[in-house]
Amino acid sequence: MGRFRPTLVQRMLRFVDHDAFQQPKAWSTLAQYRTAELMVQHPRPPAMEFTHNTFYTELFRRYPEVRMAPHALNLPHPSLARRFVSRQLKLMRGGMDRGAAFKAVEGEMRSELAALTHESKAGGFVGYIQAQEETTLQQAVRALVKRQRMMGQK
Repeated sequence: MGRFRPTLVQRMLRFVDHDAFQQPKAWSTLAQYRTAELMVQHPRPPAMEFTHNTFYTELFRRYPEVRMAPHALNLPHPSLARRFVSRQLKLMRGGMDRGAAFKAVEGEMRSELAALTHESKAGGFVGYIQAQEETTLQQAVRALVKRQRMMGQK
């Protein structure tokens, strides 16, 4: 395993027990706790699982394009995933079922989720921009042809 290394509290207790040092003012409070309770040297810290992580994984499983959506960190509003999960948690705290809350938030954010789905089908964000540019270019060409026809008829 390894060599035993005493914690800082255990070292301090050894120094206080020695006659060369005077007991600190808070010694009575510190003496109430055993050093085993204060020991922080564990082989591995306990695993922490946050409850909202399961909501994110469910959202990403149903809408994988939400994970890939670009989000500037300097924007004043949070990302779509964070807004979705926080709204779902808010509805659940209000007494709604988990599945019903997901469906309700899904209905509220349907337009944003649909836009992301369209972006992913168009080849990601760059493909989405290219598709928008293509439609704008086609509209401009149609308008130009229409003007030329009108000018030619006069």
